[in-house]
Amino acid sequence: MIFANEAGHQIAAIAEQDRLTDFWIQEEQRVDRGASGNIYRGIVVKVIPALNAAFVDIGLDRHGFLSYNELAPKKHQQKKHKSRGGPQKQGIEQRLKAGDTILVQIEKEAIGGKGPSLTGRVSLPGRFLVYMPYTNAIRMSKMLDETEKKHFHDLIKNEIKIEGGVILRTASKGRSKKDIQHDLGFLTRTWKRIESDFETAEGSKLLHREFEVFERALRDNFSPNISEIIVDHPRLKYRIAQFLKVISPRSNPDQLIKFHTDKTKSVWSAYNLVRDFDRFFSNRITLDCGGSIIIEEMETLTAIDVNSGKNVAGKTQEETILETNLEAAQEIPRQLRLRQIGGIIIIDFIDMRLKRNQEKVFKILERELKKDRTPSDIQQFTDLGLIQITRQRVGQSLTKRLTFTCPHCNGSGRRPSIALV
Repeated sequence: MIFANEAGHQIAAIAEQDRLTDFWIQEEQRVDRGASGNIYRGIVVKVIPALNAAFVDIGLDRHGFLSYNELAPKKHQQKKHKSRGGPQKQGIEQRLKAGDTILVQIEKEAIGGKGPSLTGRVSLPGRFLVYMPYTNAIRMSKMLDETEKKHFHDLIKNEIKIEGGVILRTASKGRSKKDIQHDLGFLTRTWKRIESDFETAEGSKLLHREFEVFERALRDNFSPNISEIIVDHPRLKYRIAQFLKVISPRSNPDQLIKFHTDKTKSVWSAYNLVRDFDRFFSNRITLDCGGSIIIEEMETLTAIDVNSGKNVAGKTQEETILETNLEAAQEIPRQLRLRQIGGIIIIDFIDMRLKRNQEKVFKILERELKKDRTPSDIQQFTDLGLIQITRQRVGQSLTKRLTFTCPHCNGSGRRPSIALV
């Protein structure tokens, strides 16, 4: 793992064999402003029955958007009006009016001209589990095997007292009852403090701030498989060491954490990761086989095209196509994670004549997507040879956050070759 402060940004990354596998970046000035996971005391500004939704002032530049389906139980809603008598149909206007105060959490950060998407169904992520105060459900990470799922289900159901529901995370694998209780205790105490602050606060207010990039990356990804942690500043080294003692008391920060001291090169150059950084700003990714993938991000859809390029290694055309598609199926999920691309993703693989080859490519793509912590759904090949993926969007993609619209081409990436007018 690598942690760095650069140009007013907090950066965290995971690398394996000189290749980035995960990457997170956040502007330091935005830590308290609109980060996904933050919890607020909000004031309803406007209810839109036609959308079955409301706009909520949470103290940010833009009002948050709250749909009816994301409303929580009525406990954390303070009304400024009297309910009308008579039968009530189900609609947001029966639950909310302008002036009501409501407890909400940012589900998706503001994107473009849109404000953040809100939910009243609060969830609090911990080291080993996610605490959900508004449900009694017990859910498990898809990475846990059936024996572990049964063990944790029985543990939560019969031995650990809990008010609410939980999701057991992948990091819970092999953890003891004491570890689970400790994590759950921290989260339930946090929730009670949030409830208390909601009742006593006035106006719109931030009640709970999600961890910053450094802490989130450690909380969600630290495991015995992490061989070393690289930092680029002494204060950051101390900060990471202190947090590591909290989430993993049995680890040895002094052995794990290494301070990058070479002033002649950046930490990214020292670990041969500059190539991956350059790729962030290119829509064309060259594959080791000689083929390539082209990524085109649009407002609500991302199109990915796979090309054989210079790959002529196969004995037959079908073998060459299959080799290129298989490598693309491994690389595409990595690029989705690194670039933080969400929404609808359409992949146009090179046409394969044999059905069994399509199945090989689909299985590789499905396997690599399962490594992703962000939920996604994948559909089988269509008759046109396309695959559709829907990946949860929690904010702007990395490309959108780290680039700006070109003033010469207005973001099209192209300019006319001749003057037509």
